[in-house]
Amino acid sequence: MDYTTVKVRDGLYVVRWSEQSGDRVTHIEDYAEGACMASSVIGGEFVQLTGTWTRVR
Repeated sequence: MDYTTVKVRDGLYVVRWSEQSGDRVTHIEDYAEGACMASSVIGGEFVQLTGTWTRVR
């Protein structure tokens, strides 16, 4: 799958891609804060999600 990514600052990225179905996804990934926000258009409906993550070694 093709995607684009933009580094906003150290540890903060915007990642975008389109699914084969035509759905579109945008992630804001903040590795410094351990947070992610996702905005998607899925089946013509807008969906927004937020969450956190923990590094596992």
